[in-house]
Amino acid sequence: MAIHDDLRLVARMLEGDVRATEEFISEYQQLIYAILIRYLNLSSEDAGEVFQRFLFHIWEDDFRRLRDWRGKTTLAAYVARIARTLAHDFRRENRFESHENPDVARDDPRLANIEGEELIERGLSKLSVRDQELIRRRYILDQNPSEIAHALGMTVNNVGVALSRAKVRLKKILRDM
Repeated sequence: MAIHDDLRLVARMLEGDVRATEEFISEYQQLIYAILIRYLNLSSEDAGEVFQRFLFHIWEDDFRRLRDWRGKTTLAAYVARIARTLAHDFRRENRFESHENPDVARDDPRLANIEGEELIERGLSKLSVRDQELIRRRYILDQNPSEIAHALGMTVNNVGVALSRAKVRLKKILRDM
């Protein structure tokens, strides 16, 4: 959807147009679920919970989040960022919740990832400072290429190329470890 179409859709929603709200959900539901399930690895059940939180988040305070969007990015990028943030919040909330006896040993997938995270950290430390910064900004700080380009004094195209090359170098380092 083009920015001017996004602006019209949001304006209609802010005016109370129910059809615009239905269009918004229809347009962005699949994108949000894809982010939550494919990229953030949430279960379908957790993704459904986060999607409901997303809708509430958008609707609360008379669409305050949509009023905050100024059209500097696409609406898709804006709602994707909100969805990612809510998913990360959801994970933090549920990280230590357990209805099981805490003294009982159990297989915890979060613990299984610790070794992989340590391996990645060691691999990152072997990259150049620039490559580390690119990867940190994109995948840890969740910055988009425009934000990275601005912060590092690069063009957006250069960010894409440099990030791609940094990932290739990191994969090679990890493969050789």
